[in-house]
Amino acid sequence: MTPHQLIESYVDDVVRRVERKRRNDVGVELRLLLEDELRGLSEAAGRKVDVDMAMDLLSRFGRPEDVALRYRKPGFPIIEPADGPAFARLSAIGMAAIWIVGLSVTFRDGGGPERLSHWWMTFGLGAFWWPGFLVVCAGVAAWVRRRFPVADEWQPRAIDRDRINRPAWVLVIAVSTLGIIWLTSPAQFVEQLTGGRLARQFYEAISYDETFRQLRLPLLMTLLITHVMLYAVLVAQGRWQRLTRQLDIVLSAAVVGLLVWSLAAGQIFQGEAADGTARGAIALVLLFVIWDIAAKVQRELTRVRVPAFAKRA
Repeated sequence: MTPHQLIESYVDDVVRRVERKRRNDVGVELRLLLEDELRGLSEAAGRKVDVDMAMDLLSRFGRPEDVALRYRKPGFPIIEPADGPAFARLSAIGMAAIWIVGLSVTFRDGGGPERLSHWWMTFGLGAFWWPGFLVVCAGVAAWVRRRFPVADEWQPRAIDRDRINRPAWVLVIAVSTLGIIWLTSPAQFVEQLTGGRLARQFYEAISYDETFRQLRLPLLMTLLITHVMLYAVLVAQGRWQRLTRQLDIVLSAAVVGLLVWSLAAGQIFQGEAADGTARGAIALVLLFVIWDIAAKVQRELTRVRVPAFAKRA
């Protein structure tokens, strides 16, 4: 093929991907542009136009599919490029939440590999409706934005996100400490609080299952106490540091893993009603903690790292 035949073939591949009524105009414009570019390369190189020179020009100009996009009218993107990361994050969080709730329901009464297969065929595959639901919501939101555009003015917000409210965090530590004391032995805590006036069966129902009490409970207490100690350091410093932020995320992720294990490993409380209630509460806690971890990781990834020389300047 001659250099000009290469250009003709390239232009033909491009215009085939452009809407019909614009093909002729696009073809003429693109052909003239490439001919001028090729002539300029020939003059700069001091030699006649050849096939290698034409192929090099077309390779640098881009694939026909990509070039055709430049001549097409803007489409109707369901998910804007800027919203892509948020969509992926919401999809992952929603599916994880559905899977966790499904594990809680499926293994509420214990079970083995056959229960895991049942979970996958119901909640596992069923969770994929959530991304589809988000796509529909994103499509409706995109249509509303185009149909009813609103010019929002930018408003400044506080930059120092690491400074904490010390009294509020002291309250968090106090409530967390009280919760840890209660988790140590709910039956004994309630019995002391009520003076033992309730039926003995009630205290037995809210007593921990022996397997949970011997292994998973000590691990959970260790993680929770470590987390409270981290909050005490945070209050002393008065602001989040990079290390405390990262430790907070790691400890929260460890708690999530331990709670999921507890839901799947068997009973938590001896009484069926208490155990079912606890599993529902744990599922809600998992939803919140997973959302909190995702938000903290997102803030870490979007945080601007100021170089040391800029700080000194």
